[in-house]
Amino acid sequence: MRVGTVFSLFKALSSDRYKFQLYALGGVDAEANALAVLLLAFMGTIGMIAIAIGLIAFAIFSVVYVYRDAKRRGMNANLWLLIVLLTGLIGLIVYLIVRRDYPVQRY
Repeated sequence: MRVGTVFSLFKALSSDRYKFQLYALGGVDAEANALAVLLLAFMGTIGMIAIAIGLIAFAIFSVVYVYRDAKRRGMNANLWLLIVLLTGLIGLIVYLIVRRDYPVQRY
């Protein structure tokens, strides 16, 4: 459901003229059904925002982890940061496979 549709539905619920049309079309339950649709659209939006925040947090964590770990292992940290930043999960998996060949350096 698009945002414009949600706003149109909200406008329809707040106007007496549209309430009459809703009752005419579906009886008393029509307004309750419209409110349920509005609530589901809102929950879907919140869920999508939560998923986006989670993916962004995972991307930031991955990039920081790869940069710090590559630096500790004596690898080119900037190159790996760029690879993971551009390729995401695939770059992280490749890094985790390649890093086995580079032991942690003690200073």
